[in-house]
Amino acid sequence: MKFSVLFFQIESKVRVFIVFLYFIVLVKFFDFFHIFSMASRRKRSTEHGITDYDVLLNAIKDFIINKRSKKSTAAVYKISRTSLFRYVAKFTAEVPDILAVSDDELLKVVSVYVIAFTHA
Repeated sequence: MKFSVLFFQIESKVRVFIVFLYFIVLVKFFDFFHIFSMASRRKRSTEHGITDYDVLLNAIKDFIINKRSKKSTAAVYKISRTSLFRYVAKFTAEVPDILAVSDDELLKVVSVYVIAFTHA
């Protein structure tokens, strides 16, 4: 007898169980769901490019208030010029007048942008 004839002669609960086992075997051995899994997070191999919030805040204030150049400010604080300019652009969009805001509030704004840039 053919398999299909034998399969339909089995009780319906047993058929459901057999189909379920067949599905588990397919998933286990052929890994159909790998397209739905999220990509793993990249592990940092170095600490290069990670800047402390206080250093970054001081660099931004030095750049904006003292009107230093981007290159010299980045060199003094040992920050990437591109990163410094990106943080300054976001920071000035969020806080138009840096002198009117307290240091604690500025530090909160910087910490939000640092976390957003490093985990994006």
